[in-house]
Amino acid sequence: MGNHEFYEKGDGDNFATHQYLREILGDRYHPGMSGTDFKNCRYHTVIGGIHFFAVTAYDYNGHNVHLKPEDLSWLDRELGKTPKDAPVFIVTHPMMKETQWGSDYGKEQGEYEQNYWVYKDSQLKNVLKKYPQVIIFSGHLHFPLQDERSIWQNQFTAVGTASVSYVTVNNYDEDGADYVNVDAAKVSSTFNMSQGLLAEVDRNGNTRLTRLDFAGGREIKTPWIIPAPKSDRSHLKPYSAARAASNQAPAFKSGSVCTLSGRGSSVELKFSRAYDDDMVCD
Repeated sequence: MGNHEFYEKGDGDNFATHQYLREILGDRYHPGMSGTDFKNCRYHTVIGGIHFFAVTAYDYNGHNVHLKPEDLSWLDRELGKTPKDAPVFIVTHPMMKETQWGSDYGKEQGEYEQNYWVYKDSQLKNVLKKYPQVIIFSGHLHFPLQDERSIWQNQFTAVGTASVSYVTVNNYDEDGADYVNVDAAKVSSTFNMSQGLLAEVDRNGNTRLTRLDFAGGREIKTPWIIPAPKSDRSHLKPYSAARAASNQAPAFKSGSVCTLSGRGSSVELKFSRAYDDDMVCD
């Protein structure tokens, strides 16, 4: 459950939407979930030998989005039971700071440490770094999947999920980069964008994440391939920070021109388009 469900929570720590889905779907909704796990809106199941987890964040309104200590302990304990040679999938609504694209929301404006958009403390990250087989999916901020920063690898793998409703874009002003919602950016076309991921695991434990443009009915760029977990953690190298360091900067083609026209306080600068092997966002 995410922040919109949190705003509508019912008695105690039970979410109204969470309860409603159980009433409608019965045992088909998170089959086998215990009473305690239902109360905390957390889940662990195994499908085809692959372990899946779901954990719910709290206190969006309090500017301190977090997992409850008991949920962190539960997650740590349950992850310790999972195989080390197969991927483990976790879903949660907000991102962890300093992981995938969007997780530094507000940093440039000095709001980084008091925002409620990401897990700002390191408690969840400290649990996950013990389990390099983890692939955690989160979003909340709707950042699109075209950007390669939407996948992050260090001690584990974190992946952005974009949104099926609309996406968030970057907006810039004289003070530097500012991550803003599309409402503020006034980019109406992003309201028509709908994106998501298809995750597939082969018999050897390799994971393929296909980025999908639902509105356009097509794939986005090429799939991300995460090798099966290895004891030496080499499976965490394909999408590490080293990949960005090896990328080439945009460049102008031979014969490009730049022209300046006008005079006084009003001038116009025109130049040929630059090209890149991927895309330019910043």
